[in-house]
Amino acid sequence: MSEKIVIYPAIFQLETEPGYENYYNVSFPDVPSANTYGVGLKEATQYAWESLGLNLYDEKNLPEPSTLEDVQKEHPDSIVQYVLVDLEEFAKGVTKVVPKVNKNTSIPKDLASQAEELGLNFSAVLTKALYKEVKEIKELQS
Repeated sequence: MSEKIVIYPAIFQLETEPGYENYYNVSFPDVPSANTYGVGLKEATQYAWESLGLNLYDEKNLPEPSTLEDVQKEHPDSIVQYVLVDLEEFAKGVTKVVPKVNKNTSIPKDLASQAEELGLNFSAVLTKALYKEVKEIKELQS
């Protein structure tokens, strides 16, 4: 069993604004950055799990969870339930975002026109070509 299983109380508050029937706003008193919402309790619970995992999977110092009873006392008209996340397992599914930089480049005008007509994504094509070129140069160097 993972040692990074966390459990936090979440407040599920039914939205009362017209047009948002069956929407639940979800908040975590101990992890305010994990607030989310969902249509229906099932979706709201799924998004609560996902949001809690995204906010905590790489945290070194986790906040101390409140008790369910204390949170329910403060929010008697809302559904209060625990949301559990195995942070080790959650982290395995998180795709790290690779930082990107902007680079200006010059290409022949006719090539640009042809590429635009084909709907090519210039950044994607350049990235693919650079990966290929870097790989070939590294192979030659080794």
